[in-house]
Formats: sequence, C-alpha cells, structure tokens
Amino acid sequence: MPTSGDPVYRLYNPYVVGGDHHYTLSASERDQLVGLGWRAEGTGWYSGGFTKVYRQYNPYATTGTHNYTTDEKENDALVQLGWKAEGVGWYAVSK
Repeated sequence: MPTSGDPVYRLYNPYVVGGDHHYTLSASERDQLVGLGWRAEGTGWYSGGFTKVYRQYNPYATTGTHNYTTDEKENDALVQLGWKAEGVGWYAVSK
C-alpha cells in the first residue's frame, strides 16, 4: 500500500440505516459532506499506482450509493443499469 501520494479521504454518514462510507480524493467534496453532517475519518490510504478505480453513483439508493471498481466492464454495466459514472476516483496499485 502506498505511504505517499494523494490522500483518499474516508467519510462516514451516521444518518442512514446501517451507516454509509464514502471515499474521495477531493478535499472540497470531503468538506462539503462534513458540512452536511458526515464524519471525516481522516485519510483511508494514499492513491498510488496506475490502475484506474472507477466510481459510480446510484441515485436510487439511500445507502451504499457509491460503487468503486477497477473493472471497466463492471463500470459500463452499472452505468447501463442507471448508475451515474463519476469517472476515475483514484489510482490503485495492482497486485
């Protein structure tokens, strides 16, 4: 796991049943969610490597609204089902 690079921030939403975690490279997105009541949990890890991690948003879900995958075909299949493509969330180290 990289120990340097861009931080991937981890946030927690305590207001939905079962809670919900969200991950982002964006400090402004982190700050906006904290302003809405999400809890900042610090840096989850650092982005590094060359493997794209795609992020999708499900506008119909109330929890688990985001999915993260390195599989471009999975990304495309979810988008076909109505998820919103949010592009590359960060880069990961491949095994």
